Order: sequence, then structure tokens, then C-alpha cells
Amino acid sequence: LRLRGLRRGEREEGGEALYKRQVISLGYLVDLKLRFQQVDTDSAGLLDFAKLKGFCVKRGITNLSDHELRGMIEQVDIDDRGGVDFWGFTAIQVFLGLQLGARGVDLPGWP
Repeated sequence: LRLRGLRRGEREEGGEALYKRQVISLGYLVDLKLRFQQVDTDSAGLLDFAKLKGFCVKRGITNLSDHELRGMIEQVDIDDRGGVDFWGFTAIQVFLGLQLGARGVDLPGWP
């Protein structure tokens, strides 16, 4: 996986445009919100590495190394809170679900 985040104010170029154009249905967002709430066991609104790793193990996601997962967290944690909020979780799920990394698209930060 190639990971590079866009921060606020940066221009998107190349593959990021494809990522930004993905359509997400309301039903998919609701499903993601329910998954996020299941993983967010302390209702902090933030998922740290341990919670996300547990989520991956529970879902059978075995092709993602700890290094790659930490890199994804870093890319979507645009306010440096040390974890992933709902929109960052959504960004990672869409990125993995659509296999955008295999298509040469970087994972930008989700504003």
C-alpha cells in the first residue's frame, strides 16, 4: 500500500481524484457507523491502534501488517489525536473495500 495524506489546503492530483469521486450510499454509511460504534467500546469517538487491530482480526483482515495499519491511522489522523474518528474509519474502509491501493491510489487524509 502506498500511503500519502492530503492535508487541508493541499491540491489533489492524479489518483486522489479517483478516490474523492467514489460514491457511498447512505446504507453503507449507516453500516460503517454501526461498525465504528461496536469497535468504539468506551464511546470516546476515537479508535486507537489496538481497537483497529482487534477489528481487523475479528473481520478476518489478515493481509494488512501492523506497519501498514499504523500508517493508515497516521494518514487519517489529521488533527493528531492519536487515533481514528468516524470519518477516518470510513476513509480506511472505503480505501480497503474498493482496493484502491492496488489501483495505484494513495490514501489521502479525510478532512
